[in-house]
Amino acid sequence: MHRPVRPGKVPRKGDAAFVGRLLLDESTVNKGQTQHSCGLARGQAPGVMATGAGVMAQNCRHTQTLALLPATITSMRQLLIAFLISIASVASLAQSKAFGTPADVRKFADSVMASIGTGKYENAWKQLRVASYLPAAEMDAFTAQFASQQPTIATRYGKPTGHEYVRDQQVGTALLRFQYIAKFEHAPMRWYFIFYRTDAGWSLTDFKFDGNANALFTPEG
Repeated sequence: MHRPVRPGKVPRKGDAAFVGRLLLDESTVNKGQTQHSCGLARGQAPGVMATGAGVMAQNCRHTQTLALLPATITSMRQLLIAFLISIASVASLAQSKAFGTPADVRKFADSVMASIGTGKYENAWKQLRVASYLPAAEMDAFTAQFASQQPTIATRYGKPTGHEYVRDQQVGTALLRFQYIAKFEHAPMRWYFIFYRTDAGWSLTDFKFDGNANALFTPEG
């Protein structure tokens, strides 16, 4: 005979209604175990309840614990970080500075070269990042390459001693290039900056340096 179930009492085997309850604690989730929860209709005799690959009673509901929960959370975090980085990159591009006139471009280029001519490279890179539409990854690669070449530059050129403006050239109505000499103790270095005219103004699209001082003697250099 089945015992009646009093209100508020948890049913047990032998009661008029038996409900198999699934209890998942932290250790169960972490171990990734598989459990089953089984229920019997009111008045139905208790059936068989098992775990793993065993036989389950009628109306059993199979529940897979979230064994992959930690990995899932990690993947979601990685996706979120990648999304935030992409948003930051877009925001950085949107905030890039455009210059209204070639005279404004000249002032900016002079400022960058003043930093380079005094060996304040990090300050120069910050200025270039603000004004450039180049992807952050390209700027990172450039600064890393420049840092790796510092021992060679110090040996070949010596300490920086200043800078000098050489010329600017405009091609059509959309391209503008400024060339400079970065002065060192033993030899000069050529720097040039290319700006492109957009609806917002003149924007830095490329810059380079090399030791080809001979190119500075030709108008096309």
